[in-house]
Order: sequence, then structure tokens, then C-alpha cells
Amino acid sequence: MIRRMHCLPGATRGPGSGDKGHQPSGPAARGRYGPSEHSAPPTRRAWRHFPALLLGIASLALPARAGQAAMSRPGAACEACHPGLGEAYLHGPHRVAGIACEACHGPTAAHEANPSKTNIRWFGKGAPGNPNAVCLSCHAQSGPIQNWMSSPHRRAGLQCADCHNLHQDRALPPSRAAENRLCLRCHQEQGAAGHLPYHHPVLENKMTCLDCHDPHGGPAGNGLRAESINQLCYKCHAEFQGPYTYQHSPVNENCLTCHKVHGSVNRWMLNVAQPALCLQCHSGHHDGTNIPLLDPCTSCHSSIHGSDIPSATGGSVFIDKGLQ
Repeated sequence: MIRRMHCLPGATRGPGSGDKGHQPSGPAARGRYGPSEHSAPPTRRAWRHFPALLLGIASLALPARAGQAAMSRPGAACEACHPGLGEAYLHGPHRVAGIACEACHGPTAAHEANPSKTNIRWFGKGAPGNPNAVCLSCHAQSGPIQNWMSSPHRRAGLQCADCHNLHQDRALPPSRAAENRLCLRCHQEQGAAGHLPYHHPVLENKMTCLDCHDPHGGPAGNGLRAESINQLCYKCHAEFQGPYTYQHSPVNENCLTCHKVHGSVNRWMLNVAQPALCLQCHSGHHDGTNIPLLDPCTSCHSSIHGSDIPSATGGSVFIDKGLQ
């Protein structure tokens, strides 16, 4: 466009150029982007051709967009029998990606002639074959899905459609509350534990099951979003991670040795109330009549997760410095 603009009549010679003899032309006279100083400013001349440029670009883009829309819109026959699904599909992620009905459900000619579940690929509970293979044909390379083959949900025989609504504008639940309801449909024991007096704020929707659990397997294939229970807990409870000079062995091994993470009737979500929890491993203190003290052990041993303070007898009994 710029080269043609420079060749327009009068672009190289100004008024009265014939009275002044030969006038130089080309870049030496016009500068790099415009005509000589006797002609219109180069910016104005360039903008005069800009609408035509836009129209040319639009004419090239329109056929491609029209073809994409035709490809991504469900067929008329599909919409005739499935109007609700067709409308939802138009606002969903699969339509945005240009995926038509047959990409997932297979050829539809036989089904259109004789509508039946036997001549179309369908998804959901009781679906024949391996419906997950259809999803994995596109999603297998997605980062969150790479551990699916070793996941607890896969071993339990779950289908992608059991959790994902494939025709909606969102394949995932729209809120924390909806996410939790989806998980608790099957994990009812954990849902019941969430109603106990001491629990993580899942029912309050301050966190979701997915904050800790990866439904597709997790980095270690254990259904967690960490390599181990402790590494998962430390993401929020970093103050208990250490390292400490004096470690408490159960803390290093597994947080679940002492805590019930989904809910408990005991303070601090303990498996057993104190001092009974500690007496499972320790002999405890007595009052002189061979009766163990019933006070919570952490009333004195407050640094139970680990300590840097040594005891007078060596090692550490996990008592804060101010109490020794």
C-alpha cells in the first residue's frame, strides 16, 4: 500500500515544479515514507488508504470464521431432538474449541434414522465400552490429567462424565459449594465428619475438597495435591514443619497418626482426646497413687510438634522455655 501511494500522480512534484527545472524524485526527495515538502503530509496520505486495508483484511477473515462457526455448531438433526443440550453446547468450552457432536459421539447417520442408544456413543453411568478413552484422546496430554491412570477414581471405575457436565458452559462446578456437593455425593462418610464440632471449613465453603485432593490422581498418584500427607498439610500449617533440633517422631511420619483431617469430636481434630492419645505411646505422669494425670499433656508439653529447647536431663520434652 505504501509503495503504491508514492506512485500517485503529483506525489513527487509540487506546484510550479516546471518553472524550477528538474526536481529530484524518489526517496532522496520524498524522504523514506512520504512525498516532497510541496505535497500533502505523508501521514494524511497513508491514512487515506487505511479503510481499504481494513476491508481487505476483513474479507479474508470472514470465510474462515464462518467455516469455524459451521463446524462447531451441532447439526440440525441433533438440535431437533436434543434442544436443551444443543443450546448449552453453544456456550460451552467444546464449542469454543470447534468440536462438533460427532467428534465425541461418533457418526450420527444411523442414529438419526433410528434413534437408539445402541447406534450412538453415549456417556454416563452404564455406558458401554470405555467412554473415558474418547476424552483422553484429547485431554491425555493435559497436565492435570497425566496421573489419571494411577488415580483412585480411575481404579474405582469412574467416568469423566460422572463429574464433568460436558455440554454446559462450564465443565466444572461454578462455585466452591457446588464443588463440595459434587464430591460429597459419593464421599458421604467424609461429609458426615465435616459436621462434627472440629473440622476444616469445608461446609462453610471457605475451602473445598479440591484444595487437598486431586480427582485426577495428584503428582504421586495418591489422590493428593502433594507427594505425602505431611507435605500437603505443611502447605497451610507451615509453622509445624520445622526443621527442629528435637523432632517428635509421629509428626515427621504422618500427621494422621494424631489428627483426623475431615472432622473430629476432639479439640485440634485429634483422633483421641488427651491424655489418652499420648498414653498410646507414652507412660504418662502419675499423682503418687499410680493414677495417671488427666490434664491435657499439651498444657505443659506445648511444643509437641518439635522444639529447639533442650531439657535439663538431655534431649527435649517439648516444653516451652518459659515453662522449664
